[in-house]
Formats: sequence, C-alpha cells, structure tokens
Amino acid sequence: MKKVNFLKGLTLAAVALVCAFTTSCSEEELNIQGSGGSNIELPAATASVSISVVDLEKGELVGNVSTIDATSAIGSTITVSCPSIEGYTTAKSVTVAIPAINKGQSVNVPVTFYVANINSAYSTITENMELVSISETVKEEELSVNEEAEHFYNETAYDVEKTATFTLKSGSKFLSVSSRAVENTVEGILTEKMDFTTYTGKYGPFVVCAWEYATVTAKQVFYTVTYKTKYQGETTTFEVSQAGPATCTIKYAVIPEYAHNHSHSHGHGHGHGNGNAGGGIIEAQ
Repeated sequence: MKKVNFLKGLTLAAVALVCAFTTSCSEEELNIQGSGGSNIELPAATASVSISVVDLEKGELVGNVSTIDATSAIGSTITVSCPSIEGYTTAKSVTVAIPAINKGQSVNVPVTFYVANINSAYSTITENMELVSISETVKEEELSVNEEAEHFYNETAYDVEKTATFTLKSGSKFLSVSSRAVENTVEGILTEKMDFTTYTGKYGPFVVCAWEYATVTAKQVFYTVTYKTKYQGETTTFEVSQAGPATCTIKYAVIPEYAHNHSHSHGHGHGHGNGNAGGGIIEAQ
C-alpha cells in the first residue's frame, strides 16, 4: 500500500488546473468587420470542467473522462462532485474557480478525483484489525418465527412434532454509520462493507401433545466489540456489533375449545399442562 500512503493527501481534494484559453486577445482586438462595415458579434464566452477519476493504488484512470458545462460560473466558482463508480470509494466534492474571460474565449478546467478500490481497502482494514475489548453486557434482540403465527397447534388426539425456523444474523456490523457516499476512510469503507449476514436457523423437532398448542419465542444475543486498525498510516478505533447465539423458549397450553378432550388424554398420561416450557439453542439450518 505504499502508493496509497504517498498519494494520501490527494484523496481529500481533487486536483483542478486551468487547461487553456482559445485566445489571449482582448474583446476589442477581436472585433471583426463584415461586408458593409458592420461589426460581427463575437460568440459568448464558454467554460467547462473535465472530470477524471483515478485509482489511488494503481494510478490508472477509472471509467471515462466526463465533462460538465461551467459557463454560468465564469468569474466565480462551481462545486464539482466525484462520480460514483461501483466498487470504488467516492472522493469529497471540491470547489473550482472558473476564471473571468471575454466574449469569443473559452476555458476548460480539468479536475481529477482519486478513489480507492473498496474491496482492496476493506481487506487492508480488516487484516490490520486488533481486538481492544468486548462489552460485559449484551444486547438481546427478539426474533420473528418464520411461520404464519407464533403458535403451533395440535388439534388431534395424537402427539405431533413441530419445527420452528427463524431468520438469524451472523458476523459483525459496523456501528458508526457514515451518512454520505462511500469515502476513503475507515468509517466510509466499513459502512459499505461490514454488515451482518442473515441465514435460517431452526429449533426442533419438538413435541406438541394432543389438543395443545405451543407458543415459541426466540432471542439472539449481540456483543459490542471494540477494535483498532491502521489504514493509510493512521490508527482508528471503532465499534462493531457481533452476533452471538440464539435461543428459543416454548410454552405449552391447552387449546380452550378442546379442554375436555385434553382432560381425557391427560388422564391417560399425556399432555404437558398449562405453563410448562421447553426450548434451547437454535441451530443453523
């Protein structure tokens, strides 16, 4: 990453230089007489900005050079935004001065933005990550059961097996989210790249006895973890949310309209009875 460090200052602002004028003559010198002695009106002055985006690490042009009209900003300034290119960071916008020019003249101001390949930058950041601390307290998040309802009914005279499935999270999510387009900073890159992966977890099969229903609830634990990393010669400390284990709790109850049936079956040694609970660790499906 030596090239990145060498060009670091260029990521903070674009490079803008006046390219050329079509002529250096004054407006008076450019007055041309047509036939009959009448003056020919010179065309209005024009200005443009040419925008290039360069890969900071490789020093190569990314995409095509684009041009925007800056005629309305002649003698003033114009704000130029870095084009958004998939897979790359976005440099900060810059303010460019457009020189005052006369009729018949034109000017082009080249602007170069230096951006970083997001995957390459992310690899550098994560490879240099060092654990600082893990929070002593944890956050629990309620999980939705992937059935139409949280209740699992058994309206038969026989025990049945049920399985509950859930959408779980794994990995880490960067906690301090950047509010702007991806910039070439630890915050900007981790906002873009570091997020949870979702997958399906299941608990079961579990038994629901005759004329009963089970109510399933689930929670997943998340830890707050602090890391530090070195990127572009600077050390940054940041926090992530780390996904932990998920557990489910199952409570059983008699289906009210089948209470008589349940009493009969329970008298023969079946049934959980109201309030009995089960549950355990949710496993990946």
